[in-house]
Amino acid sequence: MNSQAMSALNPLTIGKVIDRIIATGRLTRSDQKLLHTLSRIQPSISHEENHKIQRLRDRLQMGLLKLI
Repeated sequence: MNSQAMSALNPLTIGKVIDRIIATGRLTRSDQKLLHTLSRIQPSISHEENHKIQRLRDRLQMGLLKLI
């Protein structure tokens, strides 16, 4: 199954989860588990998602996200 078919079956993507985390400014343990699970399920990460992952890391390092 290709990544587009996988996305059609699973509307929750790494990018959507990261967008929600950044919008709320909070990263919960369940968010961490969900990102880990999605990264294992999703066979490849797009350039856009890779960019979002980097933004998430940057925000964590700058202290702009609250870890819950």
